[in-house]
Order: sequence, then structure tokens, then C-alpha cells
Amino acid sequence: MIEHLAGIRALVKKIAPLPLLAIAFSCSLILFCPAPVADALGVDRFRATYRGWIGASLAGSVSYLAAHLVWWLRRLYLDSRRRKRRRKLGIECLHDLTVEEKAYLAPYVLEGVTSQTFPLQDGIAAGLVAKHIIYRSSSFGHALRGFAHNIQRWALAYLREHPELLEGARLPERPRDPRQW
Repeated sequence: MIEHLAGIRALVKKIAPLPLLAIAFSCSLILFCPAPVADALGVDRFRATYRGWIGASLAGSVSYLAAHLVWWLRRLYLDSRRRKRRRKLGIECLHDLTVEEKAYLAPYVLEGVTSQTFPLQDGIAAGLVAKHIIYRSSSFGHALRGFAHNIQRWALAYLREHPELLEGARLPERPRDPRQW
């Protein structure tokens, strides 16, 4: 019995909302259209014979669509809350940056650099990635020079509004790689 109910539940979860929207629309049209229109469409006898089944199909499809809508709105709300919470935590992290972290972020803000390369084993860059302040923008990189990292848009905007958060950053001298052109 329980396996049977689980099978029905799995089947219902697979139903896409778009065909149910079409079913709900067609059932409403058949049930609620005026008699002359139903006669012109040729559904008047069908409606009279199967009114109960059409009504049940309409109720079931509308209920399922309403549940889908509620679930979608719930997910939208939770995603919005998650983004706000992540941004709030990120702003708190920006207020607690170490001198080294400030040095990593300063070129993005002060020099307008859009991308920097950091080796995979770089702990400071990995910490900034874990704090969701920067992200690895490319899955292709160089074993010695590292992978490209960009700053999150919200972090860049916040640091541009509050450049005092980068005070005390020691900008490292970037030696030119003789192997590059």
C-alpha cells in the first residue's frame, strides 16, 4: 500500500505545470461557455454527459497549478532571504578584512582591475572565495601563475562606496613575468 502511494506521488511530481494549464483552460472553456458557443463548438452533448469528470479535471489541475505557484513563490522568497543574508555576512567580512586581504582586493577597486590570477594553493584568495567576496571566473588556468579571479559585483560596489575599508592595504609590487610578451 505504501509503495503504491509512493508511486502515485512520484507520478504526480513528474507532471509539468504547462499541460495542466492547458487542461484547466480547456475544461473551463467547456464548462463555462454559453450554450450557443458550446453548440457551435460541438461540445454541448459532451459537456452534458461528462460534466462531473470535466469539473473534477478542472479542480484537480487548478489545485495542482496553485500548489506549484505557492511552491515557486516560496522558493523565490527563500532565495531572496538567502541572498540578503549572504550579502549581510559579506559586508561584515568586508569590515573585518586583514591587511593581506585588503591588498588582494585593492587592485579591483583602486586600479580598476577586472581580473587577477591567484594560484590554487593561495590561502588568502581561497579565504576570499569562501567568504563569497571573489570568485574563480575561469576553470582554465596555469599551474604556476594560477587561475583568474573576479570580485563579486556587490563587493566591488560596496568597496567603491566605502574605500576607507581598504586603508592600510600594502599593494604588492607586481613583478613582470619575463616569459610573457
